[in-house]
Amino acid sequence: MKSAAALDTVPRRVTLAFLLVRGCSSAAYFTLLPFLGLWLLQTRGMSGAAGGTVVAGCLLFGRTGGLLVSRLVTALGLRRSVLVAYVTATSTLLAMLGYPGHSLPVWLLLAAVLGLSFSAATAALKALVAAAYSAEQRLRGFSHLNLAVNAGSALGSAAGGAVLTHWPGLLPLAGVVLYLGATISALLLPRPVARPTGAAPEVPGAGPTLRPFVVFLLVTSLTWVAYAQVFEVLPTYVADSLDPQQVSLLFVANAVLIIILQTPVTAVVQRLRARHPRMCALGLLPGAHLVMALSMVLFGALLGSPVSVGYAGILLFTLAEVVWGPMYDAEIEEVRGRLSSVTAYSAAGLAWGTAESAGTWLGMAVVTVTGLSWQVTAGMYWLSATGLVAVAGYFAVRSRGAMRTTEHARVDV
Repeated sequence: MKSAAALDTVPRRVTLAFLLVRGCSSAAYFTLLPFLGLWLLQTRGMSGAAGGTVVAGCLLFGRTGGLLVSRLVTALGLRRSVLVAYVTATSTLLAMLGYPGHSLPVWLLLAAVLGLSFSAATAALKALVAAAYSAEQRLRGFSHLNLAVNAGSALGSAAGGAVLTHWPGLLPLAGVVLYLGATISALLLPRPVARPTGAAPEVPGAGPTLRPFVVFLLVTSLTWVAYAQVFEVLPTYVADSLDPQQVSLLFVANAVLIIILQTPVTAVVQRLRARHPRMCALGLLPGAHLVMALSMVLFGALLGSPVSVGYAGILLFTLAEVVWGPMYDAEIEEVRGRLSSVTAYSAAGLAWGTAESAGTWLGMAVVTVTGLSWQVTAGMYWLSATGLVAVAGYFAVRSRGAMRTTEHARVDV
């Protein structure tokens, strides 16, 4: 008879399948979305406002789609839902490639279907990781997804820019090729023995309370407000002191560092959690958010400073991200209460996406005001650092409360 540890081990081919699926789908997303508006202008003759509306519609359904189709995903099953979503995305891109017109309703429909496919596939894939890995190994599974997302985003951004520059009419075809790769890789994904999505009824008042899940989403949304200050606001904030290429190299450094650091850092975190659970519970997530808060201070001070300050900030930011990124996804499964896995991951995607959008809007509103001192212009970075300190406090208090509950339970036994 196999030991529990052996049963918890996920075969390497399954790990490879998750890496390939998430990497290909992420590359497809970043090949398309950043350049879709410009492609519509150049090849379909749409106005800037119409093209922006189509992209916004795709992003909107990309945020909300998982919640809209969560029951359908549950009925289909996780693995089958991933396959259906990627086939739907591929078909939609072929329709975009073949439709020569610029009718806004048609393009909004295509954008909505594409966004739904993005969101449904991501939620189902995360739920499948949660089902495939044991609670002890789940962090490793989500770290693989985080690595694949960053590798795919780097590849996709480079591919999208190259295709639009040299073969602008073929941008959707590049997405088709990548989604076909994701679809073929998805055939290797495991079939969960039991569907966790149906394990808990989504009936008001039934099952565990949703309060911990809601609080978790509200607090961690502050992290995504801070995230937006780096990846959406920073280029505008430092436009007078750093050129776009210097800023883009900071983002490239982030992606490269994640690819290098994610696996070894996760391995170290897992060993520490096994050997020193109390120390890690009190220090790991709180420490990661304090490090990220320090990176926000450095980014705020980057205006008028040498680019080396930015590299110091991106190093600290990335060290924090490789800890909290996969841990957030793993935590969802622990705090989702009576929600299904698909609904929980979809709700998290919506909450965090909304927070990132709000952070982008607030940050851009502040940094584009003229006549302010740099200390005031950097206000969103100071506020983000403060918010991250609050997030660190939340995780520290929550961990202490969980340990007290465990100790009381042992005494009662």
